[in-house]
Amino acid sequence: MTNTYLFLAAVFFSIAALLLKRFRVNHTAMAGTDTQSVRPSLRTIFPQNKARVVKLTDHGLHMITNVNEKIIAAERVIEQQKKIISTLMVDKTKVTAGIAGEKTVSEFFLRALDNRWTVIEGFLGGKGEIDFVLIGPLGVFAIEVKNRNGVVSCNGDEWMLTRPNGEPVEIKDNGGRSPSQQITETATWLEDELRKVGYNVRIPKAVILAHPKAGLGAIANLSVDSLMKLGSTAEFKKYLSLGTPLSAEQIAGISLALR
Repeated sequence: MTNTYLFLAAVFFSIAALLLKRFRVNHTAMAGTDTQSVRPSLRTIFPQNKARVVKLTDHGLHMITNVNEKIIAAERVIEQQKKIISTLMVDKTKVTAGIAGEKTVSEFFLRALDNRWTVIEGFLGGKGEIDFVLIGPLGVFAIEVKNRNGVVSCNGDEWMLTRPNGEPVEIKDNGGRSPSQQITETATWLEDELRKVGYNVRIPKAVILAHPKAGLGAIANLSVDSLMKLGSTAEFKKYLSLGTPLSAEQIAGISLALR
């Protein structure tokens, strides 16, 4: 009887131990499942499906575009200024050459004319400027000076300069007038003004080429009284013979009227 109880007790404890062991295994598994469900994973923090970005305006692109537009506008202004500067430099060169040529012509007049003559340099009239107005016993004369290196040719009021490199260019002032048109318009105006104050004189018109390397090409239908190279004494005397002779009193009166 005692042995039977001992056997049953041993079986009971064995079953109890087995049940306890199984309970512990299940509890550990359940505890692990709870921990995984509570603790966030990397997939939860950094999801594979990223947020959708909606750009209403591309601010950076807008700023770059704006800057590029300003750069283009500035470059256009710079190009325009370069063209203006280039034009002004050409004008400066022409003016500088003109001044040098007029000085040379002025020195020629001082040698060729005596003290009965009055030389007015840079006379500004109603139709423009006359480089030189000569007033003396042989009359009143209007002269346009061109100091250009090359061969000058003309047909009426169309004047051309062939540069040393062979390039042909038109000879015109800033108003688009050829040398003959320049001197004719202003000298004709001066004739009218002198007539109003009692001096009925014809003013011969001439163009003098002052550059030492200037040459004369084909000349046709010349619309001024004379076209000559500086230093051509014979041509200059021939030109002076075309005027209206004046008395000393008339010379003084016209000289005073033009100052």
